[in-house]
Formats: sequence, C-alpha cells, structure tokens
Amino acid sequence: MTALDISLHMKMPIGGSADKHSSESSIHWCIFSIVLIAVTGSLSLFFAATRFGGVDGPKPHVELISERLNGPYAGILNARNSEELLALPLRKQEGFFIDIGTSSGQVRDSTRARHLERKGFTGVCAVPFPGIFTNRTCKVVGLPVSGTTGEKVRVNDCTGSPPSLESLNHQTDCVEVQADTMGIADLLSLAAAPPVIDYMAIDTHGTEQAILENFPVHDFCARSWTVKHNYLESMKTIRHILEITMGCRVREGAGEYWARCPCDKRTEINAAAITREAQVHEEQRKGDGRESLVRREGVRGEMPL
Repeated sequence: MTALDISLHMKMPIGGSADKHSSESSIHWCIFSIVLIAVTGSLSLFFAATRFGGVDGPKPHVELISERLNGPYAGILNARNSEELLALPLRKQEGFFIDIGTSSGQVRDSTRARHLERKGFTGVCAVPFPGIFTNRTCKVVGLPVSGTTGEKVRVNDCTGSPPSLESLNHQTDCVEVQADTMGIADLLSLAAAPPVIDYMAIDTHGTEQAILENFPVHDFCARSWTVKHNYLESMKTIRHILEITMGCRVREGAGEYWARCPCDKRTEINAAAITREAQVHEEQRKGDGRESLVRREGVRGEMPL
C-alpha cells in the first residue's frame, strides 16, 4: 500500500460505508412499499367495480346462490331496480286485510294492499263511490266508514274524474255529496272478517278516531295498522287507543301511525272466553229443558184420572 492510499484511507469517515448501505436499503424498502400499495389499490378497485357494476367479471358467489335457489326465486338476485323486484313472483300466503279510505284512487292504487294481494291475501276495500277497481281482487264496499252506522257525512264523489287525476286528489270534477256511514263493527260483519286480521289501513280524513274507538276489540284483533292522523288534534287519542287499548307498538312518520299488535295471546283469551260462553249457554239450555220437563210432569200429575 502506498502512502497515497494510506492517506485516502485515513481521510474516509469511519461510518461512511455503513451509512451508504443503510440509505440504499431505505430506498429499496420505499420503492417496494409504493409498488405494494399500488398493486393492493388496483386489486381493491377491480373487485369493487366487479361487485357493484362497471366491470364484467365472474360472480361465483351470486351464481352459487342462484343455482341453490333455482326456479323463479333466483331472479331476486338479478333484479336491478324496485320495478323488476315487484314484478317477480312471490311465495303465496294466506291472510286478510281491510283498506278503508275516502278516495277511490288512493285505495285502488294502494301499494301496500296490492302487494298483499299479490302474496295471496284476501281483503275488503271500503271507499265511497269506488268507481272501477281494475286489477284488484279485494271485495269493494261502496260506503264511507265511521264509528257507527247511519251517520250523515259529506264526501267527494270523484267518479267523473279520470283515474290518473283522481289518484292525485284532483278535485276539479269531484262533487261533494251527503252519504250515510257504515259502522266499523257492521263492516267487519259484512266482510266476514276472521278474528285475527293481518293488516288494516285507515285514511278517512277525520273519522279515524271514531273507527278505533268503536273497533270491537273483544271480538277482533289486527296484527298491523297504518292510521292517518295528518297531525290533527285527534292524533294523541289515536295513539293512546293503539298503545293502551290494543297493546300495540307504535311508530309515527309522514302523517300516519304504524302499529304492530300482539294478537296471538288475545286470540287465545277470546277463544277461551267463547268456549266458556258456549258452555254456559249449553248448561242453560239443558237446565231450561229439565225445568220444562218438570213442569210438564207436574201438569200431568195434576190432571184428573
């Protein structure tokens, strides 16, 4: 080694070589991290686009479920909007509903009642001057409904309005007339309603409270309700009847109450009460028969020989 090499070696810092290797390692790790982040982000974007649309790619999970469902229900997974979903076939169920209103357009076009009919429910649509109920299966009662029968009320006869305008509450061709009401108890009797009604809707522009106050709770129970209150003074009373008298869980929104009621226990109680009442009547009938027999025997004993 020459004197020049020794001199250069002596002038080099002691940790210079280690710092150089450390810097190179940091640069390598930085580049690796950037590449890893880019790859991960690209994969995440691709899978998200494939899942929610925008990129055509395989959908093994959806295809597996569709294969397992088979039949018409597989189309539920492929429905792109609510219209396509409503057009799909439904599992048929048995049930009963009552839809009470004052506007034939609103009752006829009721989304909830039509949905129940598509599921196989039977029901009654009560509305004054119903007009033509196309594409509906409910039995139509053409009278206004209130708490009791025979009340005089003013209602709109919109049968001369086009159906499209009538459903929007267009009042140009409507005439206000007087009509007699049918009480809620008489409506239930006329409809041959079962003791447990699956759904009831009331939108009568003022007689909702009277209908609930006169609803025969000892003979009938509705599992679910929608009751319009339109933020009138009666809304507190309507809620009180639903919660306290009927024992329902009530939610409020959009000017109406939604209620879910426990009909199963009440049905058992009512069935037991009906059974006891039938037994009492049977015992009274037998007692009357024995008493008549005793009277007849007594009369025979008093007859002269």
